[in-house]
Amino acid sequence: MVTSTPTSVPASERNPVLDMVRGFALMGILIMNMPGFSSSFFAEADGSHLWPGQADQVAEGLREMLFSGKFNSMFSMLFGIGFTLQFARMQRSDPEHATRIYLRRLLVLAVLGVLHAAVFWGGDVLHVYAILGIVLLFGLRHASDRTLIALMGLCLLYPVISGLLRLFVMTPDLVAARVAIAKGFEAADNATFGHGTFWQAASLHAREFAFMYSDGLAAWGFFGFYVQMALTMLLGLLAGRRRWPDRIAELMPQLRKVHVWALVVGLACGATFTIIFELNRTPGPSPIKLLGGVAYWLSRLGMMIFYVLFKPVNRNLALLGLLFTLVQTASLVANKLNLMLPLFLSVDAQYLKAFTPDQLHALAYVAIRAHAHGFSMGLIFFGFECLITGYLIFASGFLPRAIGIAIQIAGVCYLINSFTLLLAPKLADALFPAILLPCFFAELALCLWLLIKGVDVPKWQARASA
Repeated sequence: MVTSTPTSVPASERNPVLDMVRGFALMGILIMNMPGFSSSFFAEADGSHLWPGQADQVAEGLREMLFSGKFNSMFSMLFGIGFTLQFARMQRSDPEHATRIYLRRLLVLAVLGVLHAAVFWGGDVLHVYAILGIVLLFGLRHASDRTLIALMGLCLLYPVISGLLRLFVMTPDLVAARVAIAKGFEAADNATFGHGTFWQAASLHAREFAFMYSDGLAAWGFFGFYVQMALTMLLGLLAGRRRWPDRIAELMPQLRKVHVWALVVGLACGATFTIIFELNRTPGPSPIKLLGGVAYWLSRLGMMIFYVLFKPVNRNLALLGLLFTLVQTASLVANKLNLMLPLFLSVDAQYLKAFTPDQLHALAYVAIRAHAHGFSMGLIFFGFECLITGYLIFASGFLPRAIGIAIQIAGVCYLINSFTLLLAPKLADALFPAILLPCFFAELALCLWLLIKGVDVPKWQARASA
């Protein structure tokens, strides 16, 4: 019997958009998993904060809102798309053995995933992809589009049903017992990973991996993660079946609307669940946490769709601009702590009696001045982002080049203002506020153009399909 040997896909048959999104997803997964590389997965089970610093907690909240769940959802959607494309290619080249070949790949993935999760790092989810892939291969490959859409609807209903059940099942005594179990694992993790041998760490990983599947309540929680991944994997299966990645230009009018609404829903729900879970850190279910859980699921889906549909003029430059924006946002948020310091100094606390009133007033003024300089440091990153955005607008063809030039001039003005304030404060006083007038008019022009005129849709479509 002669069988064909699978070979790598020629570059001409690859979809560069999928490769780009896949790399972007891996970056986001790395950002989300970095805290798990140095701490126990059972940390914060009692409602405490792993990082006591206010700035760290703000950064943690932003990470949860913008990254949590979005990128493994993105990767699972890409898995669904890849399943459709790869299996179709196998069926064309070797229809008799296509199922066997793909199953063999999934089994290898499952073995590697279990080995990694049970020995090296408990956060590995490759075996989840493999198990869901087997379900696609034997259970859903021939399902109709309506069936896939119905299953996605059931996945979206799952957090509501599961949350309602938890309200009845999780009694205070049971919650306390679960917290005690989690604290025990956390203590074992801290002792073993910090001072134990490799074999002790591997043994603990294996015990925790077995706990996730053998303990009923833990398995219930982990099943929710399976449902989350299945939701976007089904979306990927539908997208691959309808060849949406190859029809971007044709679907651009609809994609633009979906893009905007995905951002609105993603950010609104992301902020909602972040605030709810931050204000309700006491362990155990509650109606408000049920709302937060639903918001989390919707945020995962909304932000994932927004990130995937973002296809700029120059992907590398746009991602660099996004990086500058994230750094600027983080620095400005941390800088707001300077404005909170005068409030701390104004309370009638015993430890403040070591200072005279004049000293307290001076410290409050120093904090306010530090905020001004910190804000200028944040605007340095915004200035570089304006230079990049201005170039992208200039090169895009679907927005006026004059606005792109104006945004770049604004970026230069922001950089001049920030550096002079830091290096030559007297010169900065002479330049301000005239130096920022070009920024005002450039940003106003861009906002008004987008609100009134919008982009040139045919040129947008041409650029998207290039």
